[in-house]
Amino acid sequence: MSDHFSGPRAIAGPAADITDMWAFPSPDRPGYLVMVMGVLPAAKPGAHFSEAITCRFRLRPVAISATGPEASFRFAPQVVDCGFSAPRPSGSNGTLAQEGWCKTPSDETVRFKVDDQQGASGDGVRVYAGLRADPFYFDVPAWLESVQAGRLLFKERGTNALDGLNFLSVVVEIDTRPWVEAGQGPLFGLVGETIAAGALPIRIERFGRPEIKNVILAEKGYDKVNREMELRDLYNLEDARST
Repeated sequence: MSDHFSGPRAIAGPAADITDMWAFPSPDRPGYLVMVMGVLPAAKPGAHFSEAITCRFRLRPVAISATGPEASFRFAPQVVDCGFSAPRPSGSNGTLAQEGWCKTPSDETVRFKVDDQQGASGDGVRVYAGLRADPFYFDVPAWLESVQAGRLLFKERGTNALDGLNFLSVVVEIDTRPWVEAGQGPLFGLVGETIAAGALPIRIERFGRPEIKNVILAEKGYDKVNREMELRDLYNLEDARST
């Protein structure tokens, strides 16, 4: 699911701009879930994570407790936070290295080095962070033509506007078996957030539904009430636990 350049605040501060998210069962370890968040669209080689940003995964075990107005989530979310230190010189050639940390729902902190292909492991968790190719395909010219015409104008052979771009990726593989054994799951809902690190943890971005902001909220032509209002940053400030 993609969410690149999804509002004025994300464009002004791309270090907190969530580009994409994925979630899938681990192909290597049954019972583990892989969660991936990308930030900093169009990242260049040598780019670093911002030490002012916390990348947060909110993983909620989902169960149908009722239907209609009585429907609700039964369980509190499991939270995984990943943050980063400021880059520091490494070696005699002037290159910079960066370290990060990941705090799990069990309150364990796993420390790792950015761009270390081996990542780091803890009790029921593995973490990696570093530069990766952006796999999202989006024919922006055809999409703009479709919006203006009010009908789909995508061609059989399109143009990928994101070809050759990279982002900074945070990958967490976590053991969900204890939750399932406790009756939480096996279905989970996932939301990714970027949070201002520090004493005032303001939510900058949130993402869990594909292109809600860019494809739906950014288009003003069909909304007769909010045509002059920028809704995307307001959407990001809302608590995803209620949606």
